[in-house]
Amino acid sequence: EDARRLPRAPSQLMRQFVRRLNPGARPSFTRALVPNGVRMRRRDLLTLGNLLLGVAVVISQPVAAPAQVRMEITPVFGVYAGIATFERPASGAPFDFAETLSQRNAVAVGLQATAWVGTGVGIRALGYTAASAVGPDNQDILDRKPVPANVTTFGLMALIPLSEFAARLRVYLSGGGALIVRGGDAYQGFSGTSSLGGIVGVGSQYRLSDRLSLQGDFQTVLYNLHLTDPTGVEYSSAFQTDLLAVLGVTIRLAPHPED
Repeated sequence: EDARRLPRAPSQLMRQFVRRLNPGARPSFTRALVPNGVRMRRRDLLTLGNLLLGVAVVISQPVAAPAQVRMEITPVFGVYAGIATFERPASGAPFDFAETLSQRNAVAVGLQATAWVGTGVGIRALGYTAASAVGPDNQDILDRKPVPANVTTFGLMALIPLSEFAARLRVYLSGGGALIVRGGDAYQGFSGTSSLGGIVGVGSQYRLSDRLSLQGDFQTVLYNLHLTDPTGVEYSSAFQTDLLAVLGVTIRLAPHPED
């Protein structure tokens, strides 16, 4: 009698519940859980299992980490040389003849900001200014002094390394677009002092430590100059070639352990 009063096992309770719902049906735990008319065949179960396994494999695959970006700042100084000339037309006044003018060589200072993507190409933004002057290209019999005329160059370039990124001496080619702005007393009141052009060059870095490198760049700026003076006289369009040779100390903002 004590044994009869013990609680029945869950399986016995489930069989009694199934008999009450469907007398004459064979008791089955699966049928009690699956609605009437829905049956899971073995092939369906295998398909579902393979699907879940495939999803698990995909999820478990490691996600590729984004490429490491190395940021560098380089203050630079060097030499600016304007090797092309442009012509000032005659104004029509007596004894005022056309003359050929040139931009004088000058010391240039500036700043470069470079981002190296992984161990591949780099992207560089730069700005240089040179306190130059404009004067006659030939010997001036009137001995006129050159007039101050600074040249400012902004550039956005792509850098293509020619050597291993981790090498102590790194060499690269560079090229991109440039904005050249002429100012100072010589261009006061002129229009057309801003020009768009291209900039190409070659450079190198010698790594001194994880954070410091010695850098040198030789760059050529190519553009077209078309000036109009304050009286409305237009200068002939002249193709210009500016040379820049600069040196600087590169400061790496976030050195990478692999460098």
